[in-house]
Amino acid sequence: MKKSVIGIFIMVCIAVGGILLLTNNSDGQVTFAENQLVVDPQTANKELSILTMSVMEGLKDYEVVGDIQSEYQKSITIQTSINSTDENAKNLTKEIEDRVNEIMKSEELNWLSIIESYEIYVRDKDGENLN
Repeated sequence: MKKSVIGIFIMVCIAVGGILLLTNNSDGQVTFAENQLVVDPQTANKELSILTMSVMEGLKDYEVVGDIQSEYQKSITIQTSINSTDENAKNLTKEIEDRVNEIMKSEELNWLSIIESYEIYVRDKDGENLN
């Protein structure tokens, strides 16, 4: 009986210690608290800035590309001047989407957290999704 109480006490101490270590991460980046990912706002802003700048740079040869918006670990939205009725709209949309996927899988961005979580949206001149 005494051994099982001590064993349970040790397991609880280990669990509490693990939770404290994860939630009191001294580098201020990614932590886990109550089964939820918590990210330091500076880290998120840095990642979004680098991701957005990389996508902008990678799409600079596409004259139809306008504004690029990113939502942390959710989406990248590329506003274009593409007319959805253009016969080449689907091909150009696919080309842009493929290029963004290449950029996101590049070695320069392999350090970003959960890069595969991003959805890519390409919008036409009216703001409607083309893909």
